[in-house]
Amino acid sequence: MIDLKYSPSELVSFYASPYEFLVRKYMKDTDDGHAKEDPEDPFLKMIASKGDDHEKSILNELKNQDLSLTVIDKSDRFTMVNETREAMKKGADVIYQGSLSNDVFYGR
Repeated sequence: MIDLKYSPSELVSFYASPYEFLVRKYMKDTDDGHAKEDPEDPFLKMIASKGDDHEKSILNELKNQDLSLTVIDKSDRFTMVNETREAMKKGADVIYQGSLSNDVFYGR
């Protein structure tokens, strides 16, 4: 089955380098070992870690306020989108890691 939903990050990646995007898509769609991803960059890993820490501190601040907070746990896209929609219907003040999609794009 081909997943026709692309994230905004994937769209930007395509415009930055269509070749790199297609190689990554090939690696994701097949498991033949002909293409391999570059090793992880330790500097980029550290930056991502700092971003995660910042997100956690903001989430903790929001938990201490008088707000209705819904956390969308990572699972399959269908479940995350449905949980996000339910939280929106219930009027949640904050939806952390919400997921939305349409026929073409998916974002979290």
